[in-house]
Amino acid sequence: MQLSGEVRSRVALVTGGGSGIGQGIALAPAAQGHRVAVLDRVEEAAHAVAGEIREAGLTAEARRLIGPAIVWLAFTV
Repeated sequence: MQLSGEVRSRVALVTGGGSGIGQGIALAPAAQGHRVAVLDRVEEAAHAVAGEIREAGLTAEARRLIGPAIVWLAFTV
């Protein structure tokens, strides 16, 4: 997945990023050097994907997607 050239030094907020298509979506902007916030209902899955991104020397955070409060927290990444 190639991101638009207009996107520079942004944060990708990916819900459902702990597995499947969401995981792939989280990895794509990370590979291009963007910070990624991985949100998932399964906290361990979100941390696993964020860990994979960090192991590549890139920036990622993981959060459990549990309700309205997480939306505010996610934007502080």
